[in-house]
Amino acid sequence: MQIFILFEPDYAPSIWAAQTLSGLQQECAHRKYELIQLDSARYRTLDYDAILPADNRMVIVAGTSVSWMPDALAFFTERQIAVIFISYEPPEPSPLRGLVRMDYQNGIRKLLTYLTACGRSRIALYGVNPNSSSDLIKCHCFAREYADAADAVFYNRASLAECYRAFASRQESFDAVICANDFAAVSLLNRLARDGVP
Repeated sequence: MQIFILFEPDYAPSIWAAQTLSGLQQECAHRKYELIQLDSARYRTLDYDAILPADNRMVIVAGTSVSWMPDALAFFTERQIAVIFISYEPPEPSPLRGLVRMDYQNGIRKLLTYLTACGRSRIALYGVNPNSSSDLIKCHCFAREYADAADAVFYNRASLAECYRAFASRQESFDAVICANDFAAVSLLNRLARDGVP
């Protein structure tokens, strides 16, 4: 049996994509399946009638972008090809065969509970990428769970330098920071160290 996977181009170089691919390769090898990675630059031009079996017209699509992922879903849905999403949850009901992603909401809840138990009461959410579905899920949960969230979210609108400038101008207002993703966390730690903030 052949399993087809397509990675969003911007997501493909990430550690998460590498781990996803490695896990799928191991499981496919165990089950004697063949994992075939589709070329994200050419996926719209492929002859799916020729490459997909008639009884299992399905593709796994992995990524996080709120712009690219819905377009990929629409493309496959138009061709009556079932889709399983990895790492992306559509904002509204969609014709998916399946969905695999982290429980980001529970993660944010646990972080808020932990920080509150440590006596932290002024918490910021840092580095939210508005084009990342996972970051937006975290942001929505933070807004629901944390009473002072309205002025405590700092967005990465294609510039972590700008995000940091916005945070640095108000950093005295916070006693804890939750970073929306690891890129934001590494960037924040480096910039705080550079500015001599303990």
